[in-house]
Amino acid sequence: MIIVIVVFTMSNISYVYQNTPFSGSMARDIFNIRTMVDFGGVALLFAYHVQLNEMKQKFEVQKLESLLKNQMINYQTSERSIEIINQKYHDLKHLINILKNDPLSQETQDYLAVMEKEINSYDLRMDTGNSVLDIVLTGKQIFCQKEKITFTVIADGASLSFMNSVDISTLFGNIIDNAIESVRKITKEDNRLIQLKISRKGEMLLICLENRYEEPLTFENGLPITTKKDKRFHGYGLKSVRETVNKYKGTMVIQTEDGWFELKLLFPVKHSMPKRG
Repeated sequence: MIIVIVVFTMSNISYVYQNTPFSGSMARDIFNIRTMVDFGGVALLFAYHVQLNEMKQKFEVQKLESLLKNQMINYQTSERSIEIINQKYHDLKHLINILKNDPLSQETQDYLAVMEKEINSYDLRMDTGNSVLDIVLTGKQIFCQKEKITFTVIADGASLSFMNSVDISTLFGNIIDNAIESVRKITKEDNRLIQLKISRKGEMLLICLENRYEEPLTFENGLPITTKKDKRFHGYGLKSVRETVNKYKGTMVIQTEDGWFELKLLFPVKHSMPKRG
């Protein structure tokens, strides 16, 4: 707006003042000055537009890199936490078995039985055939249990052998986080559902993530627009997913139907070699 106002003022100043560098007394002079000023203004607007696009692209790259870094930090934290939890889980089960074999009162035996049942419900370790995927899914499963979210997984993790560890952590971390963010807004706990399926058919790998949602969705460039107020710092999760999909020459399809959000990722397994650079 400032550029437009300045150019308009300079272009028409001849009609008000005669003694300025952008003024003229003859009609031809006024025409030439106005033409030059107007072209200069268009050039300034174009340069400004190019600069804005460059800044936007640079900002998106920085956000995606920051998102990748945070996903790796979360993965490493989950890996350490799950290792500690598993160790304590086995220690506690071992201790309960020892106590059950000792002569105890019936009340104590009943208490140990209840405790053992409760502990078993927290045995959320995944075994998909891919250690990185197991850690990511276990961490998300623990969080979902805390948030009263039913997270169902049927996964052939061994089929992800063509993908490096960083991309596996980032890909599944982002798609599950987006699903959790949507499902947490559902008031009825029975409808807080997330389903993940990973299967291989021939030379194609299919990843399908479905989750319930309530809030209306708006799409832009094939991706849902974030409903958060500050849109500058959100909505990059699926952009990062799309980057990973493109890296492995895959395809991404998003569909919504009857309150279900469905994300499908299809990868060619045999020729899934990431692009260099």
